Amino acid sequence: MSSSPLPNEFPHIFFEIAMEVVPEINYEDLVYLSQLVKIRHRESVYSPLVDAVRKYHWAKLSGSDAIMIDTVLIAEYDGADDTMFGDAVGKVRHNKALLELISHCKAALDSLAVFLNDILGLGFKGGQRDLRRDSFKQKLASTDATLNAFLHAENQWLQLNSPASSSIIAARDEWLHRGFPDVAFAWPPSEVGVLPIPKSLAASAVGPTKLTHYSTAEFVNYHLSRVGKLLGIVIQLCIAIEAAQLLPTPPRPPSGLIRVSAVKTCLTKTITATKLKVGPFTRKG
Repeated sequence: MSSSPLPNEFPHIFFEIAMEVVPEINYEDLVYLSQLVKIRHRESVYSPLVDAVRKYHWAKLSGSDAIMIDTVLIAEYDGADDTMFGDAVGKVRHNKALLELISHCKAALDSLAVFLNDILGLGFKGGQRDLRRDSFKQKLASTDATLNAFLHAENQWLQLNSPASSSIIAARDEWLHRGFPDVAFAWPPSEVGVLPIPKSLAASAVGPTKLTHYSTAEFVNYHLSRVGKLLGIVIQLCIAIEAAQLLPTPPRPPSGLIRVSAVKTCLTKTITATKLKVGPFTRKG
């Protein structure tokens, strides 16, 4: 049985997020930022940032599902050339996971746009608060050198009306509003897997190669890594903003903290709890 100490209180404001899913996000940074935010009573201001992290970790779970499906299907190939193999359920589940990945990534960016507009006082309203809009990106870039570098480096990723699936904006709009992930079942497995993603949103799915398609893992990691990097930049920026308003500056928490996932729980009977058993999905992750 896996168990861990039951905390007396949650050390951070990032609720409904399984911290085991996002080991790349510095947990001590989340705890420290939460400490600063609580001191200044600004929890409500940070709700959109919490929401962005939550949606990002949903996207990671969806991406993991897509990679798992492709990996399982690749393993089904035994080298035989006299058998046609298909798995319609696997393919449709893969499509669903890809759409969820892209939708959650874009939703995380939308939450970040709302948050950054407010905390940096950019002055945009309603739908203008969107990382697809050049005017918003330009003003955001002018506020911080690290954000400026990121936005310039990732201009193609945030490009509106791009023909490429490497644009998070274009892929989400195409798949959610005009169609679905146009992924063909490639058998026997191609050099980019069984369920490769076309690099062009308008290209035919025939004859997938590394020049024309991403493997599922490449596509998933490409988009997730950029959302994760932007979140890291924003978290560091927020620590600097909040710490600058507090004198003396509170000390950072010690390293090596146990990562606590604060999720809503309802007891159906009285339990005198002294330890917490970790469930199978968390152990598997």
